[in-house]
Amino acid sequence: MFNFSFFIFSITLLFLIFASFYDVKKRIVPNFLVISLLGIGLITKIIQAIYFSSFSIILNSLISFILTLVVGYILWEVGFFAGGDLKLFAAIALFNPFNLNFLGFMFSLNVISLPIFALTLIIVSILCTAPVLLINSIYLFIFKGHYKILINIFKTKNTLFSLISSVLVIFLISSFFNIFSMDVPFILYFVFSIIFILFFRKIETRNLTQYYFLLSFFYFLLIFYSMVFSKTVFYFKNLITIIITLVIIFLAVAFYKIIYSKILITSKKVYSLKEGDVVLNNYYLSGTKVIEKRVSFIQYLKNFTSPISKHKLMVDSRKAGGLLNEDITFLKSCYKHNLEKEILLKKTIPFTPSVLIAYILLNILGDFIWFFL
Repeated sequence: MFNFSFFIFSITLLFLIFASFYDVKKRIVPNFLVISLLGIGLITKIIQAIYFSSFSIILNSLISFILTLVVGYILWEVGFFAGGDLKLFAAIALFNPFNLNFLGFMFSLNVISLPIFALTLIIVSILCTAPVLLINSIYLFIFKGHYKILINIFKTKNTLFSLISSVLVIFLISSFFNIFSMDVPFILYFVFSIIFILFFRKIETRNLTQYYFLLSFFYFLLIFYSMVFSKTVFYFKNLITIIITLVIIFLAVAFYKIIYSKILITSKKVYSLKEGDVVLNNYYLSGTKVIEKRVSFIQYLKNFTSPISKHKLMVDSRKAGGLLNEDITFLKSCYKHNLEKEILLKKTIPFTPSVLIAYILLNILGDFIWFFL
């Protein structure tokens, strides 16, 4: 008997591999690929329905297609999806109302009987963008010379001073716990450390003399107490652990800042903007004046009470599909006397490879997300 499930999986997998290749190379999924998958999917479902004499096969595919189209349209409308993403998931949904779930069938696990596989695919694909983004950032960090920025950061006096002062503060807290034989869980110890570092940093920025005096005073009290009551001030291994932990934290924070401010942001002159470029900032029109503003997600939620909401939003940075021709025309008209102006853009990564990874995972593990709901 012909194995329709394996055929559907193989064709979709092959399609996603080709689509990922195009997306990585040309940053677009060609329409002919999506239309081909839709056509193959529709023909396959009709043949499958006739073969098994079951109209429910076509019905499940249509339900899957319509559900995905509705959810995808909402995500597109709010700017979370590009138009190509919507077409991609709709085509997969028609062909794949259910998934193979290799492990589920192998170990007789429960499987999802509703045609909602494509909805799970959307969720997991979005989650899969995080490791893809991290891998891409690490590659750029190492092979595009961004590591030099990190070296320069650690060469500055401010960074070294911050690191040393943080070690002194955490060492003070560690000594306090040791002297009074307090067995504190690591998470609590970490929270205390962050609070005290922020506290002393606040004093340091206001009055450096006061900072040195206060830190010296606390150290004097601890040493005096330990000498009177013969208590151990610190353990050497604690000092090593503290320094290593702080260096790792500093490296992680510095790496994040480099990714956020250098690796994932680029710029283009106004005259060279192209359709699909994703702007970093929003552009509002207030009378004849253009306002360029970076808006966080929290600020979007407060948009109705914020003064900026009174201005007309002309170019929205949330749109995953990027700039449209009318957006580019608007920006060029705004800066017609200064087309050399640099517009900050987000560096985007191809989304289709994340869909490919999610598709393979979900066909092996099943629709595992719905078991937690």
